[in-house]
Amino acid sequence: MKSLIRYILIVFFCSNTLHGFGQEITISDGLDIQNAISYDFLGKSNNNYLLFFEKEGANEVVALNEKLKYDWAKEIYLDKRRPQVIGVIGQKNAFCILYVFQKKSSKAIKLHKYDFNCNLIDSFTIKEISNSFYQGLPTMVLSEDKNMVYLFNKKNADFDIIDGFVFQLDKQIKLWDKSIFLEEQLESKRLNPILLANNGTVYFISERNSSKLEKHLIEIIAVNNENVDQKVNIPLDQFYTYDIKYVIDNLNNRLQAVGLTGDKSLSRAKGIFHITMQLNDTSHQFLINNYPFSDSLASNISGKKTVQNKGILDVIVDQIILRKDGGLLAIIEQKKVVERRIVANRSPYGSNQYMPIFDHYNDNLLLYSFHPDGRSHWYTVLNKSQFSSEDDGVFNSYFLMKSPSNIKILYNDEIRDNTTISEYLVAPNGSFDRSSVLTTEKKDIKLRFKDGIQLSGNESLIPSENRNKLKIVRFKY
Repeated sequence: MKSLIRYILIVFFCSNTLHGFGQEITISDGLDIQNAISYDFLGKSNNNYLLFFEKEGANEVVALNEKLKYDWAKEIYLDKRRPQVIGVIGQKNAFCILYVFQKKSSKAIKLHKYDFNCNLIDSFTIKEISNSFYQGLPTMVLSEDKNMVYLFNKKNADFDIIDGFVFQLDKQIKLWDKSIFLEEQLESKRLNPILLANNGTVYFISERNSSKLEKHLIEIIAVNNENVDQKVNIPLDQFYTYDIKYVIDNLNNRLQAVGLTGDKSLSRAKGIFHITMQLNDTSHQFLINNYPFSDSLASNISGKKTVQNKGILDVIVDQIILRKDGGLLAIIEQKKVVERRIVANRSPYGSNQYMPIFDHYNDNLLLYSFHPDGRSHWYTVLNKSQFSSEDDGVFNSYFLMKSPSNIKILYNDEIRDNTTISEYLVAPNGSFDRSSVLTTEKKDIKLRFKDGIQLSGNESLIPSENRNKLKIVRFKY
């Protein structure tokens, strides 16, 4: 998790623990913030919470104790020649730092592995790369089990050629290293996020001809250590796609997707669809199920009675939560950004200068559950209304906490200094309860729920950033 904030670790922590209905909430004291590059939560070890801070010319790991008080800090030394951190990966008993550093005539991608006492366990160069070819940092994709890493660079802005490799962390081996040639297409094409399975296979997924129904399809290219890459097309000639999200179901060895349908103009979402495809089946069989939005569902999301159901505005598939039996839960969120202009400099000659202002709206959630075969299971709408301006929407949206018996959705009621933190508790059958768990009045916190991390079935950490201070807030059930 990244944030453009620099941390000067000179303020000790003292904790403030609050007890609510079924939860214990602990708030650390604030840290001064100046010119940060990034920070990452590494995890928990021996009752210490570990955070990694990347700074100009120095890196540091800070440990907080069980009461979220400062315990210790240690500097992390990388190579002297302009090291740049690609990513930090927290594992069960260790953490890894992947970075690039400059050599005399080339660059090198290197890995440092540390135990949770910050002792260096291993250090080695994974790959040397050309200065002229690699512009900027490689992009990192991590597998679900955090054991496989795909690092890649694109050779041009259109993603026609991608050069990259998959590295297995536990065995410290490079599984494969290839340049992937994606066909240049004259027709419309939308490239989706690249997915990495736990077995080291990378999936490039693109949607083609989204505006031409008869040619509309999803193209999937699977790349691994075999000589021949696999290519599969899934036709979508029955509907236009308003939005779509994909996920690898490693437990059931499936590719699953949930999307929203629309008309040709794609101005509104009119329904929801589910796609599932077995990845170990050489015939590449797939199932598609499509469900139009009912009048009652559209009314519940829009918050007003629908006289004529024309669809739903400004919705995206935000998350997919997989079940062990192969079913899933999709979370759809109402989300939009509105640009407006204000006068920045008035001129007596009529040529005023204007400054753009961006307003962020994150509103109701639609939870839609599917059976393993794609049949509709249940759906429910959770109401919220969030507005912020000129903050990139970092305090909007929600945090999802999963457990075998339920899911919890935490969010800011309003985006302001003094607000209420609310929680939806959702049962496996879709029934839910809503409650207020915390007021932020006089606590000087402003929670970034989207940047939270779940440590276990009953414990999560959420960062708070307000008035140039960072606080860590722990929710424990």
